[in-house]
Amino acid sequence: MKLSLDNVCYNCKPQKGEIGIISKRIPENIVDMEIEEIANNLVQPYGKSWCPATFKDGRRLNENFVSQQIFGLDFDDGISFEEMIERCNKYNILPAFVYTTFSSINNNKFRVVFVLEHDVEDVRVRNLIQLALMKLFPEADKACKDGARIFFGGKELIYNDYNKFINVPELIDNMIAYIYFMDKTHAAKIVKDFCKGVGVNMINGLPNIKIEEDLGETAITDVCESEAHPIVYNRKCHDLSQSYSIDFSEETIEEKDIKSDTIVSPKKTKTYSVSNTIETRQQLIRRFNWEDLEENCQLYKGFKDGTHWAYHLELFGIATNLLSIKGGREKFFEALNKDEKYDIDNWNYQCNYIVKKNYTPQRCTNFCPYKTTCEHGINMIWSSKIPRGRISILSTPTLKTLEQAEKDLISTFDTIQITGKQGEIFCLKAPTGLGKTEMYLNVKDCTIAVPTHKLKKEIYDRCVEKGNDVVMTPSLPELPDDQKEKINKLYKIGAYRAATKYIHDLALTNPKVKEYILQNEIALKSRKTLITTHSKLLYLQETNNETVIIDEDILPSLINVDYVYTADLMQLENESFTPKTQNIIDDLLMGVKRAKCNIVQEMPSYLLKNSKEVYAVILAHTNKFNTNILGFLDCTHYIKTYNSKKQEIISFVNRRILPINKKIILMSATLNEQICKLAFGDKMIWIDLGDVELQGNIIQYPQKSFSRWQVKENKDLIPLAKGIAGDMPTITYKSLSDKFNTVATFGSTAGLDSLKGQDICVVGTPHVSEIVYLLFANALGLKPKLNDATMHYTKIKRNGFEYFFNTYSNDLLLREIQISIIESELIQSIGRARLLRNDCTVVVLSNLPIQQAQFVYLTNEEISLLKKGKVIE
Repeated sequence: MKLSLDNVCYNCKPQKGEIGIISKRIPENIVDMEIEEIANNLVQPYGKSWCPATFKDGRRLNENFVSQQIFGLDFDDGISFEEMIERCNKYNILPAFVYTTFSSINNNKFRVVFVLEHDVEDVRVRNLIQLALMKLFPEADKACKDGARIFFGGKELIYNDYNKFINVPELIDNMIAYIYFMDKTHAAKIVKDFCKGVGVNMINGLPNIKIEEDLGETAITDVCESEAHPIVYNRKCHDLSQSYSIDFSEETIEEKDIKSDTIVSPKKTKTYSVSNTIETRQQLIRRFNWEDLEENCQLYKGFKDGTHWAYHLELFGIATNLLSIKGGREKFFEALNKDEKYDIDNWNYQCNYIVKKNYTPQRCTNFCPYKTTCEHGINMIWSSKIPRGRISILSTPTLKTLEQAEKDLISTFDTIQITGKQGEIFCLKAPTGLGKTEMYLNVKDCTIAVPTHKLKKEIYDRCVEKGNDVVMTPSLPELPDDQKEKINKLYKIGAYRAATKYIHDLALTNPKVKEYILQNEIALKSRKTLITTHSKLLYLQETNNETVIIDEDILPSLINVDYVYTADLMQLENESFTPKTQNIIDDLLMGVKRAKCNIVQEMPSYLLKNSKEVYAVILAHTNKFNTNILGFLDCTHYIKTYNSKKQEIISFVNRRILPINKKIILMSATLNEQICKLAFGDKMIWIDLGDVELQGNIIQYPQKSFSRWQVKENKDLIPLAKGIAGDMPTITYKSLSDKFNTVATFGSTAGLDSLKGQDICVVGTPHVSEIVYLLFANALGLKPKLNDATMHYTKIKRNGFEYFFNTYSNDLLLREIQISIIESELIQSIGRARLLRNDCTVVVLSNLPIQQAQFVYLTNEEISLLKKGKVIE
């Protein structure tokens, strides 16, 4: 941290003639040091003089103030070192170090140095901190309030704890606590005078300094512009995640003269006109389940039964939570009274202060010592609703033998082929590895669709090997980068027809492209079995084959969520259209501008569907667009939001259809009956082959969700996951691929067969954006209400399990959409090991329970060992 430090050493107090020289020398020597190095420079054998602040232009003047992070207090009499430290401990404002001055005898004169958790660049904040410290310690030398004050070095360090930092909200809270204890009669006036002196507006008679729990990306890192109103600081350093705001007044009442030889400049101090806003307390939470809180919150349980001594920060955090609950104050003091060491009078005041200040429940991550080992919620209130990853098994599925399941699969497939009718959609749910692919390799005169080009080629080769005369839609050959980039750009903006035309243009000069087009036409015109991809199938409404076999779930392609930048869309304002089209474009853009963020909007049906004119204009200016603007114009629903770069984007959904008047057989291990019913209506015929005994094992650790959010918030989870996964081939998020022996990532596991028979690990609960769930639901005809579309940690019963999950508590279909999307990705990942036929193990780190999994619950000791890379039995 920076300060102004003299470069000359002293072993005694400098003489009067030297002080002026030191005064000129100090502001020109700004240093940047660790706090321990600073402390050592101030005592023997160095004894350097210093100023806590830094200044511009090399002049030590208050108007030249630049920044400050350390704050000093001088004590010459009125309080002993021991009494000072006792008060620091009582009010939880602890110094980083203390040293004796040159004139000290038996430690009777000393200098106390406090370190703020961040530097301040606003002199108002600097004055607020300094004067608050002096209110808390009125015995300190009054000259310490000057921002340009020089402190001399001293003899020796008599106290140090270089890891101690102070912060503004707690300093102000505890300063006011001290004022009330010293003079309850005049406390309100003293606090008001303090606020007028430092220019801070009031709320309910107290300084309006608020902890902002949810500023997130809107908070300014470390420090904001000095003219901001109110000023906001982001407490991201030193393991804190809160932000706080200070509501400064800008209106000056008067200036008072300061008569002191120690003040360099200015000679006047301001007094401010401050407001006092009255806020009422939020309504208390009723019908709270205290037993759940005790069961699920390790800190509350220990505090309640007296096995955990709670320090000041922990008690304050507990109090902010319990005081938000009806009967919470009684519970708080019931626990305090079990230990006579707690200061009951102090906490009576603190509780009144919390209520008066209208503090919201603090987050567990800001005060709880068990925050890395407890499956907590946002705060203690939410934690009462979350068990620690426990899965209750309500019922066990009836399992078929592999042999019986194989017979049932073949029998069902044959029956569908014989009795199925055109226009019917058979949704056949069967476990991964049961033999679905092998079963249809000999089928004649049908269309087979698989998820990827790689799998398409594999199926084609296996059919040929079986002697089946098949054709395959080809893959585009390798092209020069500029041609490939242009095709990708056309696809990106949704100009699929233009991309096809461009490919045909390339065929005029490129024999490989010409051959690709020829083979594609041959494949589509053939009456042989055709093998293609899911995405290609959706553009083949007219095929010669009457039966369509779809391997794996095609719903993500049928209901496709994409996005467009609002800036791309607004480019249409600058283009020229016919008057009729211009009116429609204007209406569309006006609707987008007026649309409220985070609310699903339905695209009016009359707008620009397949408009050739708009299509032509966009194609003529493809360089102006970067996202799927044509896809948006053809969407059914959209949501306006902001991305992490604060760009306004519109997420939208397109509803595609399967080939019509065909007998469709959709086979997958991840199909969901409710969703298929919504997607296909009365055409859908549901067939579930049930669960089959696994040859291998699923070992699941459900205590942590290992969601993207949880992994980001809890740095201890990666070492824990690595301790469990070891060197096993791992499937996880793309963002964590460098943390494990990653062989695949979520979203790219379909058709992956190289892990068959291997022990593997799956790390994560692959939640996707809530936007996807809402758009998916609306595309299926659902219209979730505002209260129903809010996620909570909710106890649910599903698939024979009872457990808590962050999901929709009221809208059961929306919940089913969310969980089925997550579950589908997990089952796909687990299925890569082919447990049905192989004696291997898949380790799953997720809190979404999987059928036939063995649940393993770790003790805190085991978690600690795993984080250190040690093996547990």
